Amino acid sequence: MTMTPSYKTTSWRPTSSRFEINNTNAEDYRVTDYDYFTFLPKDKMIELSYSDEENIPKLTILAHELDSEKFSTAYDFDYEDMRGKPLNTSLSVSVTERWYEKIEKGQVYDYINKVTKTKYDYIRRSKIVEEKEISVVDGKYTMEMPYIIDSNSRFEVEVTLDEGNGERIVENLYIRDDYYSIGDTLSKMYGIRLDGDKYKFKLNETVDYYLDDQGRVPESPNDKFLVMHLKDGLMKYEIKDDLKGSFVFGEEYLPNIMIQGVYINDGNLYRTVYPRNIQYDYSEREITIDVEADKKDYGPGEKVVLNFKTKDAKGNPYPAQVNISIVDEAYFDLYGQSVDVLRNIYSSIYGTGIISEYASSDSSGSSGRFSGGAEGGGGDGSYYVRSEFNDTATFMNVSTDENGMGELEFNLPDNLTSWRITYQGINDKMEAANGWININAKLPFHISTILSKYFITGDEPSISLRIFGEEAEKGSKVSYNISMENDNNKRIKEFKEEGVVGEYTNISLGKLKEGKYTLTVYADGEIYNDALVEKFEVVDSTVYFNNKKYYDITKRTKFSEVYSNAEMTFFNESESNFYNSLLNLRYIGGKRIDQIIA
Repeated sequence: MTMTPSYKTTSWRPTSSRFEINNTNAEDYRVTDYDYFTFLPKDKMIELSYSDEENIPKLTILAHELDSEKFSTAYDFDYEDMRGKPLNTSLSVSVTERWYEKIEKGQVYDYINKVTKTKYDYIRRSKIVEEKEISVVDGKYTMEMPYIIDSNSRFEVEVTLDEGNGERIVENLYIRDDYYSIGDTLSKMYGIRLDGDKYKFKLNETVDYYLDDQGRVPESPNDKFLVMHLKDGLMKYEIKDDLKGSFVFGEEYLPNIMIQGVYINDGNLYRTVYPRNIQYDYSEREITIDVEADKKDYGPGEKVVLNFKTKDAKGNPYPAQVNISIVDEAYFDLYGQSVDVLRNIYSSIYGTGIISEYASSDSSGSSGRFSGGAEGGGGDGSYYVRSEFNDTATFMNVSTDENGMGELEFNLPDNLTSWRITYQGINDKMEAANGWININAKLPFHISTILSKYFITGDEPSISLRIFGEEAEKGSKVSYNISMENDNNKRIKEFKEEGVVGEYTNISLGKLKEGKYTLTVYADGEIYNDALVEKFEVVDSTVYFNNKKYYDITKRTKFSEVYSNAEMTFFNESESNFYNSLLNLRYIGGKRIDQIIA
């Protein structure tokens, strides 16, 4: 299959798209797969950059042919790597200034805190401050922007290349895109930055930081820098005479620490606009877990033996506790899987602990894809009736010995599928790892059915049968026998039909009364056979309503059957009303003691 993508856009940047393939013939489940591809919508590229390091801010515009041969999916690939021949061309440039105008709209009395407050409207304003045609020579043009000096507004630059035939390339740049305050202007955007932009550290590594404002802030006489180490509260602080510092990332900082600062310059206080989160690089605590099955392919219901070997983070045999789950691979095509034990143990959980903050000077800043599996005979003349079909085979755990060795045994259900064995292990040194392997349950000749789980009274239920397997020769004959039982385990009907391997064989079950029914389906080929159990229900209606039920929890509490995923809430009845009230107060500011505590 060949596809030629087309996309109407003004952007030159690589565009990602997804294609999906689905089954066309009838199945009792969806058969699908997908993938992504990237294509380049334009053959030219425009890049914009802004600098205010000199006396007059400048905008640099670059225009090049786009060399598609240089495109890469490598981790360190940058779009600028696709630059081709520099262009000599004309471009349209438009600069728009945007700001908020603060307009007083009256006063309101706060009866709780007994104060009068002024209310404001903030009206968004904009105007075009510059609009012109420019000529790019040898792929570059530099434009001065003096009107940005001493301005607190946000500026939007739009550069357009007219390609003809109604096609355009448009590139935008937002200057002071982080300007978000519609109250007091945010004149300074100080932050704490780490050397090398490294924000994950192993134990005993040195953390080097400095005060940043689109680059290192220059030192000046009488500067002071208050740096706070925070972990759901203040751990320690230091007042420094220079605008940089360092500390050793120790055990006490696990799994993360926040640092925030206040810069004192010429009597003015400038707090850093956001705290810097410094995280633990937990890769040094990854252990080794080797899991090996006694073979790769099994029959339905067969015993599986798993052997485990565990080593610590230094690679030495070491005991560990390992949990495993054995789940039908088809499940993960629907819902996916995310397992990362180390991340769960050492992910950032601590915030600053700061409830509110205020700086006393006016210019202090703002106030604030997995392989697919599917449901799938023997050839000894007898039938093994497959009846136990589960998405999950088992959950188990094993403790490896002092040499890191362990073993588990379990029996598979009757699904013919690929089983994913997911393992997660941890030792007493809080080192951990996870991973997964696959084993297969298969038969050389097996039945595949299409049967609804529910029918309405008055319907004439039917079942569609097919044969699959490596030894199922397409076009060969197959004989089907079906036995039907009601919910009293009484045989009420039997059906016989001849079919052909590779084709659907449809069997009508006739009209049935309301109730639950069990079908045992037998298939005999020229050499092999198979048998399985299917169940369905005939009901008067398939319309259900949402219901809410309350239970007093005891050791004997049993929940009623549900027809869909149920949401369960556990609460202490005598205290739930108080708790909900506190949750409501949590987002309300004020000076009363209940508002502050909440």
